[in-house]
Amino acid sequence: MTLTEEIAVRPATIWNILDGFLVDLAYPQDDICRNPKIYKPVYAGLVALVCEGKEDVLELIGLGKPYYPFILLSYYMLFHRRKLGVAEAIYRKLEEAYESYPYSFDRDEECALKLLEKIIEDFTALHTHPQKEYEGRLHIRLKETAFKIENIKCPPEGWSNIFRAILVSHLDPEKGKQLLEEILKTITLQKRISIDEDIAEAYNLMPNDTAQAIQIFLEGITKNVDYTINRAFKELEDKINKKMAWENRLNKIEKWIVTRVDVKNIFKLIAQIIPFAISGIPYIQNTAYSFLISLSIVLFYLILLTLYTYYAISKWRLNRLNKSIESFIDRNILKDLYETIWPSHR
Repeated sequence: MTLTEEIAVRPATIWNILDGFLVDLAYPQDDICRNPKIYKPVYAGLVALVCEGKEDVLELIGLGKPYYPFILLSYYMLFHRRKLGVAEAIYRKLEEAYESYPYSFDRDEECALKLLEKIIEDFTALHTHPQKEYEGRLHIRLKETAFKIENIKCPPEGWSNIFRAILVSHLDPEKGKQLLEEILKTITLQKRISIDEDIAEAYNLMPNDTAQAIQIFLEGITKNVDYTINRAFKELEDKINKKMAWENRLNKIEKWIVTRVDVKNIFKLIAQIIPFAISGIPYIQNTAYSFLISLSIVLFYLILLTLYTYYAISKWRLNRLNKSIESFIDRNILKDLYETIWPSHR
């Protein structure tokens, strides 16, 4: 029986409802907005938070120990629902709790909160600038954010270390591609993610040595992000292969034509040779022979023009392909972050 099924048939606390909700969030095929699994007020409030951005449930629940469900909810709203305002609202409540009761956060929660702080600070700062200032170069700016969070030390055996790698993969997909593979190996080999002992004793919501909700959430999210990034980079690889094919075609054409001759000069040559060839026909006794000479000259220049035109078109297509490759990460992989930072309706 899954955690969600257990909650549906037995009395449940707010905390194991939160855990069940996190498990459901990790797998988009469940589609939590259209197919909620539990009909309880807290779960319904969480669905409204994720699907509609309604924050009422935060007041209903209140933020107390353990804090990791709210940290992961803030992350999910930021990177998977593209709701910077809601993610920041959850983070601010966590920040207030940390300022008032810093020792109630375990080491992983403390580290994860610092990671979120850097990202939300940078995203809100970027939001104050027009999108056009970062169009096509957001990936450069986000590498700076990724560098900041990479320098935050997290417990090596804890879940926050995995969480940090997932965050980096969102901000720096090229580096994230490798990090995600390492995360999946780590989670697969690790039977149970290390968690604070106090929480483990008072918050053991998944019995029988079943993987904790946080582990299921992180594993599910990692698989989803890994699939998305790999699919995107496969498309990029296809574009690079097409680029190489066009370059090979251009190299072959360059062997047959002089690329320094521009189209205008070719047209001038044709315009000059045709009248000359036609005017020379009466002076040549063999009309058929003179016609063949004239036709051969014209065909030669037409072939040259055709080759040059094909070369010019190929060059244009290659330039467009190069621009597409150069902007691929911004336009394809980071497009959701553009929407997160600069919502289209604003």
